[in-house]
Amino acid sequence: MVSLQRKREAVSKLSAHVVDHQGLPRPATPVLYELRSVAVPYGGCTEPSNVKAGGSSCPIRFQCAGCGFYRPDPSYLSAIEQHTNEPRADRKTAQAMDAAEFVITALTAQITAFEQVTDRMRRSLALLPAAERAEIEEASAVLRRARAGVCRRGLPGAADGSSVQPNACRACCGPRVPRTRAPHARWVHLLSHRGGSGVLRCPR
Repeated sequence: MVSLQRKREAVSKLSAHVVDHQGLPRPATPVLYELRSVAVPYGGCTEPSNVKAGGSSCPIRFQCAGCGFYRPDPSYLSAIEQHTNEPRADRKTAQAMDAAEFVITALTAQITAFEQVTDRMRRSLALLPAAERAEIEEASAVLRRARAGVCRRGLPGAADGSSVQPNACRACCGPRVPRTRAPHARWVHLLSHRGGSGVLRCPR
């Protein structure tokens, strides 16, 4: 289990390395990183209505690769790269099925957008001194462990009082999760974070 202190230290390091959907730098303060964004597939989201809804009300149905509010950081690199294999496979299937050109074009655009994010993020990291790059890698590992730990436990929140199981977590468990469930929340209630709104959110 990752301590709250270690998560805060990791957030402090990674918040300066947040990028947008084009892979361009969009650094945030740790407070903005924690309180004004919500975990979505493969990164964070700053779209106000979705943040307010705890990540369950995306206006464009989680098309993160093309959204101006998408804010990934290095802790999501491996997840983004793994996810990009899915539209690649879908594109091959669509081509084999003689699907309409707009289907192929949409999949290609999604692949290109995610590749642009990961390529630019990796190039930026490569320019850092070795010691700083090692700190970013360590912080990324801490936040990935924190997200995975929450997923394994399951979370309270179902209407019947039972736990929300890991397959309810879009942010950590992948894109095949039904959209009827919101991303998982963080154990630590935002009311404990300097006047937070009371919404539970995923650690990043």
